[in-house]
Amino acid sequence: MDAAERESTREPGKRPREEMDEAKPRRPWLLIIASLLLAVLAAWTSYQWRQARDQEIKLRSEVKQVYLEAEQLRALASQSQQRVSLLEKQVMALSAEREATTKRLEELEAELSAAKARLGGKKPAAPAPTTKPAPKR
Repeated sequence: MDAAERESTREPGKRPREEMDEAKPRRPWLLIIASLLLAVLAAWTSYQWRQARDQEIKLRSEVKQVYLEAEQLRALASQSQQRVSLLEKQVMALSAEREATTKRLEELEAELSAAKARLGGKKPAAPAPTTKPAPKR
């Protein structure tokens, strides 16, 4: 069989072995580009992940600080509420005492006017002078 017969009997799309050995192997450029793109994507993702982790740590510390401040404010509000309650009780006690004193004063005034009426026309004793008389010369 000579070369012409071999070419005619070979299957379409297949090269003879000699041609394959001489031909340069083709590089899979699509695979190379895809792997480079994947490497860049992995690097970018890890960078973003580190940034997100650092931000999460920062936010967690801020949240802890906010919770501490909130707890302090709650404690202060509770103390203030207790003070207000105590002051309200004191105001109520003073109001009741003032009302009792006012009632007692009204009763004493009523007794005084009743005593004046009983005495009739008698004059009550003159009150003592509050100022000293001037010395005579």
